[in-house]
Amino acid sequence: MVHVSYSSVTEMLDHWKFKKNMRNRIKKSFNLERLFKTHEKYRDLESMVYNNIKKREEKEKKSKK
Repeated sequence: MVHVSYSSVTEMLDHWKFKKNMRNRIKKSFNLERLFKTHEKYRDLESMVYNNIKKREEKEKKSKK
């Protein structure tokens, strides 16, 4: 999964040199802040699950040796 930060998206919109009101409309249409708040929660959950799977795989490797 690709991780992007809210600020990087904002910078990207700035970089495209949109007129300010257009930029704000884009941000509102995506509702970026809410999206990224939930994204943070899911990313934490995702990394926790990933770490647990990694630990389990390492234990299995050790037990096979």
